[in-house]
Amino acid sequence: MSLAIGISSRGHTVETKDFLAIARETGAYTIAITTRVDCPIARTADEVVLFTSAEAWPQAGSAMHVPPLVLLSEYLCQCLQMAEV
Repeated sequence: MSLAIGISSRGHTVETKDFLAIARETGAYTIAITTRVDCPIARTADEVVLFTSAEAWPQAGSAMHVPPLVLLSEYLCQCLQMAEV
């Protein structure tokens, strides 16, 4: 099984939504990581992982949130791979 993960803070990034839609159409399981449950990428994905921040996000310096989100994506991929074995 293929897995596609899209990350968008507010969930309105057109390219991310389109990526998830195409991946889902071709049979991939899709996960959206976003701050909003009711947004385009959340409606496009099979599953939604919500994340929050103490302050408004994104903002200056918010790039520090990116590495943990990438790590979460990697962890999700590894879990799926282990489940297939």
